[in-house]
Amino acid sequence: MIAGIHDFICPPSSAYEMRAAMPNTSLWELRESGHLGHIEQAAEFASSVPDFIHNTETGKRK
Repeated sequence: MIAGIHDFICPPSSAYEMRAAMPNTSLWELRESGHLGHIEQAAEFASSVPDFIHNTETGKRK
């Protein structure tokens, strides 16, 4: 997950709760953005994507 710490639409506390419920989840915090982190901190957002893709586990479909 990627969360802007100044997000008032989906506050960081929601991201912390989701991370706690999903133990294999990573959380990147964008320190200078709100809900539009991909715009407000585009470079930081973009740099988190390769880590996300590399560390994502794939599920098996039944």
